Amino acid sequence: MIPKRYDKETLKSTDLQVGDLLTIKDEFKPAQEINPKFLGFLMGTIQLPNGEVKWLTVSKSNYTQISKILGEETSKWIGKKIKYEGLKMFKSMQGKSFIGVN
Repeated sequence: MIPKRYDKETLKSTDLQVGDLLTIKDEFKPAQEINPKFLGFLMGTIQLPNGEVKWLTVSKSNYTQISKILGEETSKWIGKKIKYEGLKMFKSMQGKSFIGVN
């Protein structure tokens, strides 16, 4: 279940090492429902290998990749593990480069 308030730190790429397994702790919801300041597609909490729980913001592209494996219903992701495979350079539809999770 999503906490009522935004009380956890947001995950940063510096919190992770390639190969880390992250456990999904709750259902991912639209980011603006959690915190209106976030522009991401979805947010939910994950547990790091050290036991720390942090918010993870997921882009629509990341959601598409995760849902191919875990299914579209984020409530069924709870307890599943995802593997961090590093950052990758992407190109937007407008031709601009940005960094995202691989």
